Amino acid sequence: MKKLKGKILLDTKHAAMGQYGQSDDIEMLGEFETILDHYEKYAKSIGALMISFSGMEDSVDVELATAINERAYEPGYRIIKYLEFRDKINLWKDHYSAYIKGILSGKKQLKFLAEMKAIYLKLVELSEFRNKIAHANWSSLDNAGFVRYRSVENKDISGGMSFEKVKMTPGVIIKFVRQNDAISTKINEFREKFWEAKNMESRKNYKAMEKRLAKSKNKSLGGTL
Repeated sequence: MKKLKGKILLDTKHAAMGQYGQSDDIEMLGEFETILDHYEKYAKSIGALMISFSGMEDSVDVELATAINERAYEPGYRIIKYLEFRDKINLWKDHYSAYIKGILSGKKQLKFLAEMKAIYLKLVELSEFRNKIAHANWSSLDNAGFVRYRSVENKDISGGMSFEKVKMTPGVIIKFVRQNDAISTKINEFREKFWEAKNMESRKNYKAMEKRLAKSKNKSLGGTL
């Protein structure tokens, strides 16, 4: 299984908030104008992100539905329909963590736990970016590619409020699209790899049990002669 790519670092900055919500920062040139010139490019990349995220969430849903009931998805979907995406991936992590710790041991256990954690952290990162996309004020896009994501309270002596802006160009968004697709594949690969390890462990334990029973039987027969 290929190693997951590292976290995508996003450029952020803060812009002072004016009396009526406008930016007082002179570097914020192009706010409320730039999106009109680049609407189609952003609409295309954002749409691709939402579609890819939906596919990735479906992969998580299938994992959970299977874990809840291997014979049919309906019981699982009836339960997870109440969960937000972050709840789903927390449940996914807890499920595999318990399984791995209960079935595997030693280096194999540590390896699977590390892979599970890497997938989980990537899912968290992708979820957080999706939320930024969904809640951004796209009309505030400036000509440097920064868009208002949220308003925050200033913690310095000046107090007041400011806008937190995140750089989200179409190129940055497409990076996340690719990682949504990649993590969907990774989730499936991890499941297959884990079940293969689980079956190997089960066969090993069964053979060990057979040897113990045979040894016990031989001892018993030896005692009756």
